[in-house]
Amino acid sequence: MGNHCVCVQNDVLEEDPVAQGVVRAKKKRAEKKEGNNPKCVSSIITDLNNGVSSIPCIGGVSWEYRPGCQKNSGALGAKDMQKIAVRLSAQHALKRLELISRGFGDEGATAVSRALEAPSCSTLQYLSLSFNNITDVGFADICAALQTNSTLKTLKLDGNILGSTSLNSLGEMLAKNTGLETVEICVGGGTLPVDRGAVMGLGVGLAANATLRTLSVSGERGQARRGDTLFVAVKPCDMRELFSKLTENNTLTSLTLAYLLGGVEEGVKECMAQCAAFLMQSKSLTALDLSGNLMG
Repeated sequence: MGNHCVCVQNDVLEEDPVAQGVVRAKKKRAEKKEGNNPKCVSSIITDLNNGVSSIPCIGGVSWEYRPGCQKNSGALGAKDMQKIAVRLSAQHALKRLELISRGFGDEGATAVSRALEAPSCSTLQYLSLSFNNITDVGFADICAALQTNSTLKTLKLDGNILGSTSLNSLGEMLAKNTGLETVEICVGGGTLPVDRGAVMGLGVGLAANATLRTLSVSGERGQARRGDTLFVAVKPCDMRELFSKLTENNTLTSLTLAYLLGGVEEGVKECMAQCAAFLMQSKSLTALDLSGNLMG
């Protein structure tokens, strides 16, 4: 059994120190998944109680150190986020909240969405939930809450696990939202390629929206080629339909659709022709980023 032996003494199993360390590590990971980061939770709730206007709470491997940043690196679990959300829903001063690389997943996103629905949460203008393992499910809850929230101006959820359904959720939200000015998301970890209905749903939402100024929908950098197979997040023919609907939008000033096309030649020419038509008709757009798209 090598070094990881189990010794029997007086009919009692005694694990060696290495095995005990493994058990402790597994228990710690399980606790953190549910919620066992009281230091971080207490710090955030204290800030909320003190009426701060900005909470940058950024974890993960790399830290963005700056004044006011919560510097404890533990993950936030579902129960942690529920505690934070309860206080967030009753705050009256917070304008900017960044919970980045905290690993709370869909449960955490759902907790935040409930806070966004609360009438008392009327001052928050900037929300970043990037790199938190949020899937289409959690993103749908966020979008549902923002259909009636008119105070949030900026939403960032790049680095999560979003796919086809998320574009549809985003479109439905944009069709009803009357406050958002900036949205940034990244697709690439969910159900792909994005289906035509989801792309059209996003287009319909953008055509109806009257406040959005900046939109960034990007695939993951380097995902255009997976192994020897070209990867497609959005088909050229569907991108063409999106550009067609964008001609009905009169507010966008900056648009990023990057790392979405994976080198499929069919429909690229028509897609670029529609893009050109959109640019000629748009009276508001000043910046367009199509980088990372392999077009034949």
